[in-house]
Amino acid sequence: MWKYILKRILEAIPVLLIVYTITFALLKIAPGGPFDSEKQVSPEVKKALEAHYGFDKPLHIQYTSNLVKALKGNLGISTRFKGRTVREIVSEGLPRTLVLGGMAICIALFFGLLAGVTASLKKNTLLDYIPMSIAMFGICVPTFLLGPVLVLIFSIYLGWLPTAGWDASFQHKILPAITLGAAYAAFIARLSRGGMLEVLSQDYIRTAKAKGLSPQRVLFKHALKGGIFPVISFLGPAVAGLLAGSFVVETIFMIPGIGKYYVQSALNRDLTLTMGMTLFLSFLIIGFNMLSDIFLIWLNPKLSFSKESK
Repeated sequence: MWKYILKRILEAIPVLLIVYTITFALLKIAPGGPFDSEKQVSPEVKKALEAHYGFDKPLHIQYTSNLVKALKGNLGISTRFKGRTVREIVSEGLPRTLVLGGMAICIALFFGLLAGVTASLKKNTLLDYIPMSIAMFGICVPTFLLGPVLVLIFSIYLGWLPTAGWDASFQHKILPAITLGAAYAAFIARLSRGGMLEVLSQDYIRTAKAKGLSPQRVLFKHALKGGIFPVISFLGPAVAGLLAGSFVVETIFMIPGIGKYYVQSALNRDLTLTMGMTLFLSFLIIGFNMLSDIFLIWLNPKLSFSKESK
């Protein structure tokens, strides 16, 4: 296992380097700069600001110096949030984003697995058609449309839940989590249905039924473990999608997470914050993908770390 983890870490290094290079190039190619919108800034002051952040140096020196700092864990100082480092901003927003993403994935797993397993057990019945139709609808509806619709229904018309914000109250987290997790619940429902249908047609399931095992034991002990393999494989990319989707959801519901800071950094041309958050999120996504693969191999006895690494 440790050899496999080391191999995955070594594979992640060039990926992070490519992400850093592309992000650096795009930020430098994009028109405008972090100090262009400052009011009544003289050329001398602007030049001093650029020198303070190192933007006056040649591009290859900026590229290498920022890369070396990133390798040391120094992601730089924000040009818009005066006196605050990128690490401080990430530390402030990350817990909220992780809570939102964790609630969203729990909602997606619960409703997705429930719908998918039910549909597979009741194939070609209403309990199959209705959940799968709702799942297709959930895949088609984007979060930037679903969020305002949920706010309109449950906040404005019914008055059950708050419209926006983020505090200790659990009610503030319900609508954002549902908005973020709805599409992934739909994907999980369809994946678990397909996986369960394939497993239920296997010979060992028919043998278990012929031995007189109860339907519950056949389902939970034999079928479910193999049927959720596609879902586990999907969890790694799903985490990446949740982080990307949280940008929209955090903006809609005014949640001060890293997604909202990321959007603001792009709009404000905050080069250091954009670069630092891109690297951090890339590292986070690669880590979740690796954990998902390790968990999949651990569940499936037919796989091994040596075979997976080939």
